[in-house]
Amino acid sequence: MRNQGHVWNIICGSVDSSVLKCTIELGLLDTIHNSSKPMTLSSLSASPSLSTLKIENLYRLLRYLSHMNLITVNSVEGSDTFSLTNISKLLLNNQERSLKDWALGIDDELSINGWHELSDYCLSADDAPTPFVKFHGKTLWELAAEVPEVNELINNGMASDSRMVMPAFGQSCGSILNDVKKIVDIGGGTGAAMSYVAKAFPAIKCMVFDLPHVADAAPQIPGVQMVGGNMFEFIPPADALLLKFMLHGWKDVECIKLLKRCKEIIPAHHGKVIIIEMVLDHDEDDDDLTQARLSFDLDMMLSSGGKERTKDEWRILLEEAGFNKIEFIPIFAIQSMEIQLQDQEQEMQYQGQIWNHICGNVDTQVLKCAIKLGVFDTIQNSDKSMLDLTEMSSSLSLSPIKPENLYRLLRYLTHMNLVTLTSVEGTEMFSLTDLSKLLLGNQEKSLKDWALGIGHEEGMGVWHELSSSCSMLAGGPTPWEMVFGEGCYEYTDKELGDTFNKAMSSDTRLAMPAVIRGCDKILRGLNSLVDVGGGNGTAMSYVVKAFPHVKCTVFDLPKVVERAQECHGVEFIGGDMFTSIPPADAVFLKFMLHNWGEAESINILRKCKEAIPADKGMVIIMDIVLDQDDEDDIDIVRAKLSLDLDMMCIGGRERTKEEWKNLLEISGFTRHEFLPIVAIQSIIVAYP
Repeated sequence: MRNQGHVWNIICGSVDSSVLKCTIELGLLDTIHNSSKPMTLSSLSASPSLSTLKIENLYRLLRYLSHMNLITVNSVEGSDTFSLTNISKLLLNNQERSLKDWALGIDDELSINGWHELSDYCLSADDAPTPFVKFHGKTLWELAAEVPEVNELINNGMASDSRMVMPAFGQSCGSILNDVKKIVDIGGGTGAAMSYVAKAFPAIKCMVFDLPHVADAAPQIPGVQMVGGNMFEFIPPADALLLKFMLHGWKDVECIKLLKRCKEIIPAHHGKVIIIEMVLDHDEDDDDLTQARLSFDLDMMLSSGGKERTKDEWRILLEEAGFNKIEFIPIFAIQSMEIQLQDQEQEMQYQGQIWNHICGNVDTQVLKCAIKLGVFDTIQNSDKSMLDLTEMSSSLSLSPIKPENLYRLLRYLTHMNLVTLTSVEGTEMFSLTDLSKLLLGNQEKSLKDWALGIGHEEGMGVWHELSSSCSMLAGGPTPWEMVFGEGCYEYTDKELGDTFNKAMSSDTRLAMPAVIRGCDKILRGLNSLVDVGGGNGTAMSYVVKAFPHVKCTVFDLPKVVERAQECHGVEFIGGDMFTSIPPADAVFLKFMLHNWGEAESINILRKCKEAIPADKGMVIIMDIVLDQDDEDDIDIVRAKLSLDLDMMCIGGRERTKEEWKNLLEISGFTRHEFLPIVAIQSIIVAYP
């Protein structure tokens, strides 16, 4: 169960990114921050910025945020109150040191779309366009020159980074600027970095050199000159050049060209090029920071063809460009290599956690890519327990993948604990972990198809409408309806039927053995069982095999029944569960009621009650139960809450024990019991 919980959270990593973006767009954290005391749900929903939110959806967001450690929930006189954590203060709108704009930029639809091309890009030729170019038809910088909103998104993110980084730079590297008379910030955007330098070192002449459309739109800053141009053609002369978060956006050949031009510009004896970038010597870092940096590496691969670099890679790059004196200096930022002061170390841990929430989508998409490329199956099917990079890249299922891109994927997978990296006689070897064995294609108990389904491009697009949907009045369209113009199941049946059915079958194969064990006495005593919404009959095939005396029926929509293949011992009947359900000793509802709101669920349950005997009938519900924090592993709790928000996007919900109890009582069931099983779901047995 711990392994399942961990894998579920990787699959649902994109929920973190989307919830964080939604929270910022709604101004939720700022509303709490601006209050003089912790806020209740009613006081939050009454605040002007949140008054249009559906109160139930607001609560579900807050509940998820508490498991992201961004909100603290306390009970005061029987009412929940909500306050900020130290981590969430790094996301406020009015704070100088805030990652808010980074969160909005990285999780913008513009940036997310390219991730769906990750596996194809890994298999493409060396000169193939990046996924961003393939999707948008032009580079990020070309798009920014044409679309002011894109230009603003980039500039806001870069300015946010400068406000975080430059004080740390001044603290650790201020002495570097003591003899500098003029500094040029290449690619300096709106001048946030140079604004800091101009204030801290007023004797230095500061200049920002960026593309003309950036320079033209930049604000006037005292002591800072804005100049437009192309850095590959001309760079204004200065005795110091700053390249902040610049070189990671380019391949080695472009970086060397740019660095050579920089070397020509600065004085030979006392000139310097100051580079503020990430360094990937990850063994020295906090795990959250390391994973955040590796997320950026893959983001660079997709958006621009660039990369984050190790210390050795930086040294090789600079020496190739002609620099013979190189110094690495740690600073208090994600671009640094280590932290020296205790309070700074604490904030860096907070930053690492925030960065991983921001980059949660990377987990979902890297996992989907690894499955599509057959990474886990290739290792599993090898005659050896470990493979090196050459063996991996030349294997049949992965050929002709680029070795460098494969290595960068494997490096990220090691930090997801899905691949183990071992050095054998100086060669890095890769093997599976217990977690990754839950993602193999040939295993009965596998979450592979769930990962492919949740990470699917069309489903992922729905999350961009989360904040808009939350702000609508009750009865308004769900995010899915806003994007596709119709309900999830109508659209899925037409466009994503195979993906959806595979995911449901995957869940059934994972959970039904646990159901058979946990409900042995109940199922053994039945003569007949009808599975409502049973799809292709996978669940009932388990029951027939374990209890051949039970007459099993799958009841689903006629079009589903028509497509179903014959299943030994299982009868298929088509119909509408909102009209009537075939009679049986018991009705089985697997992952069904979480798709629906209260009114529809009550209707379904009442039809179930009509179908079973009044004296000994039962409804067996296999669904998620949310309030088991004392019983569940924290990963399992988080995964359940992720699925709740996923259901919110289509109009459904996951429920607590109390909510299940109320639902069943309203539907006419007099008693019920909860049975835990070894699955993310629980069993709820309801009796008339």
